[in-house]
Amino acid sequence: MTPEHQVATIERAGAFDAGWFRWRYPEIDEARGALLDYFVRHSRDELLDPSGDFDTGFYLAVTPSARNSALCPLVHHLVHPECHQIHPRGLQSEIDSLHNLMVGPSEDAARDRLVEIAEDKDYPGDQRARAAYRLAPWLALAGKGAQALHLLEAAQSLPLTSQNAARVASTRATIHARLGQGAEAYHAFTHAAQSQDNSATIGQAIMATSDHETLEHLNSAFQSAGLATLGKCDEGQPLSLLNLCGVAVKPPVKDCGLVSVIVPAFNAEDSLEIALQSLLAQSYGNLDIILVDDGSSDRTADIAEGLAAQDRRLTVLRSDKNQGAYAARNLGFSHAQGDYVTTHDADDWSHPDKIAVQVASLHEARDVRATLTYWTRTDRGLSTLTNWLPHGMPVQINHSSFMARRRDILALGGWEEIPVAADSEFIARFEAAYGAENIIALLPDVPLSFAAPGAGSLTSRVQTHAMSKFWGLRRALTEISYFWIEQGILSRNDPGNSARAAMLSTQFDPVGGQSLRPEEVVQIDLADPEAISAMSRRLTSTDASSTVWLCHCPKSSTARPIPLKSRFFCHLAGFLLANPQVRLLNEMPQGSA
Repeated sequence: MTPEHQVATIERAGAFDAGWFRWRYPEIDEARGALLDYFVRHSRDELLDPSGDFDTGFYLAVTPSARNSALCPLVHHLVHPECHQIHPRGLQSEIDSLHNLMVGPSEDAARDRLVEIAEDKDYPGDQRARAAYRLAPWLALAGKGAQALHLLEAAQSLPLTSQNAARVASTRATIHARLGQGAEAYHAFTHAAQSQDNSATIGQAIMATSDHETLEHLNSAFQSAGLATLGKCDEGQPLSLLNLCGVAVKPPVKDCGLVSVIVPAFNAEDSLEIALQSLLAQSYGNLDIILVDDGSSDRTADIAEGLAAQDRRLTVLRSDKNQGAYAARNLGFSHAQGDYVTTHDADDWSHPDKIAVQVASLHEARDVRATLTYWTRTDRGLSTLTNWLPHGMPVQINHSSFMARRRDILALGGWEEIPVAADSEFIARFEAAYGAENIIALLPDVPLSFAAPGAGSLTSRVQTHAMSKFWGLRRALTEISYFWIEQGILSRNDPGNSARAAMLSTQFDPVGGQSLRPEEVVQIDLADPEAISAMSRRLTSTDASSTVWLCHCPKSSTARPIPLKSRFFCHLAGFLLANPQVRLLNEMPQGSA
């Protein structure tokens, strides 16, 4: 096969990530076509990877036929079906990929393969355990809690590293908590905490049966990270997020500059005081807190203005109508005066040292462009875990904690004004502009926020649920965002951004497929370059004023190898979806086969 044919093979598969390749190998400064040609000709000798999901050196090491072939190793993998079972990043990467395929048409195949790995005695114990704790939360979410616990109990009997043993125990604990088995959850978290796992200690705190125990466990985790301990604001009242404050909090030594904190709020009267009081009690005092009332019909603005009258650091902006959290953020950002800017949800509580920890990291390391912290989802009484995603750990990354220099956010034009997923969309653009390695996640096993959102939260609604990041609305938005990043459109101020914004906004078409009949929707595999090309040709003979509805339906998903890329769509799909005639449905209308 000639180099030209190999280039064409990779292009058809969409297996070369030019943006990632430029970042990984900055010394190879070429246009996309030349980059791919260089990769084909030199990847074997120089061990070049085409993306973050294919390790050329690893593939050559475990595939004798590839070592003896003149083909580019990636092309060898693509054209030899017998090699599709060899995951190009090894067993651990296969397990993690399978975890991300547990929603959608590949669910059954992914579940069966994870069970196979977890139960196969020929695999190393740590990898069997990894398969078990990756799969178990999904099983519990599907109502198969007993099977999930059985897998984890079997994994606990294997010889494991202390880290994996703790992860298995914590996952078991969260499943017990989901099943309403509080005592069993507390016991399992206690077992996990023996390995000095602060995340498990937080789980102990939430599942404890007394306020004293909850505070004891919380403070154990915070003290280990050098953070202020917590206590009740009013000892005569039960512990809650509104009755939780720092004890003997010391202000930071250095003033690093003004920090603007943007708080969008819509009908948040039940939680707003929790959020604002936690911000006003920060150990870092040089704050510019901007509350944006996004057209609320309740007492949100009154509560905020009452607190603003007591503390001049709080400013209240009011919008005449509800425009969404990210439009509210942009309104707040237009009034921000800080050297640094972060955001804060109206239903979150933040640890007194949260802002101090984040701004110090930005101020002290000039190459750091942004910081993130972690949170725990709980209720306002700090008595239950409320994870919406299938995670086995109580402490998770908090995208809304993102803090960066004001000038860097300004250069990207702020947040895309879409109903959901604009946090991750913005962070993806920020990573492309400034480098993912320059965004630091701080204290990964200690939550600097507690999130207690209500049932009306966008993250919990069916269409916009956090689970749709794996398959559905949020997944589609991620694919579209990556496509435009590959085209070099990073800023909302860019002249080419209008097409990007239009493509993103069409995902929220009010029709939503509800009034469509199945026969009016074209099922297409957006990972198949040939199917996309055929649809593009079909559109050239279609009335330009008509709308063509598409639904991504992968072909024979159970027989396919694990995708080489984390992307579900091939690179050509973005060009198809950019056509103004095209609208993408995230599922077929009811009544379809």
